[in-house]
Amino acid sequence: DASDTINRANRVTANRLLRAGVRVTIYPGLMHTKMALVDGRWAYIGTGNFDALSLRRNHELGLSIAGGPVIGELEERLFNADLRPEWELTQFLSVGPAEYLSELLADLFL
Repeated sequence: DASDTINRANRVTANRLLRAGVRVTIYPGLMHTKMALVDGRWAYIGTGNFDALSLRRNHELGLSIAGGPVIGELEERLFNADLRPEWELTQFLSVGPAEYLSELLADLFL
């Protein structure tokens, strides 16, 4: 199943982001919207995943905003309103060969 493959691959991506010092929050339900906020200076909201498939093949839609008061509004009204502290990753997710293989398969075929 493609969604299982993508979910496994996303575990690898989440660990990479966490290792790089990025705060990662995983919403426990289904949500297609993705959002990133960087130091109160840059924001992205859209449908694109942070993976090779979305970046090179899928037709994703997103909005990037650099500076201005709208970033604070996005953080307060959308980001903080929908997240709970317990959803933030504080340790690495368990990954093994299946997750790395899923990442490779997703990059090549999905």
